[in-house]
Amino acid sequence: ADIWLIGKDFNYDALSAQEIDDWYRFGKIPKDAPVYHTETNKNTGKYEFGGIPEGQYFLVILDSYGRDAAQNLTELDDKQQLQKKLPNWDAFELFNVGPRSCLVQMVTVKRGETVNIKPGTIG
Repeated sequence: ADIWLIGKDFNYDALSAQEIDDWYRFGKIPKDAPVYHTETNKNTGKYEFGGIPEGQYFLVILDSYGRDAAQNLTELDDKQQLQKKLPNWDAFELFNVGPRSCLVQMVTVKRGETVNIKPGTIG
């Protein structure tokens, strides 16, 4: 699975169309954007982020084996917030989500803390 951490308080509308296109199509994260990417370990299904600055993030899990129907109401609300936040959501969905499930959950990262979410850690 692809795992993204996307900062909640960043103004993504300030990014150029080229930066958005490079991010969505090729995974090239825009300079200075609070966006982080990792993948799950193919053997264990676990993932880990390290050195993430404090703040609120959308945790986005794109999983070929997941089911969108497995989301609870809070996760659905978080996904709707992310849809409003990211420019050109349709392109993000086309190039990044595709046929995979897209689970979204709001997480808060604090200095010196480790956050365990689903089978992964953020620190």
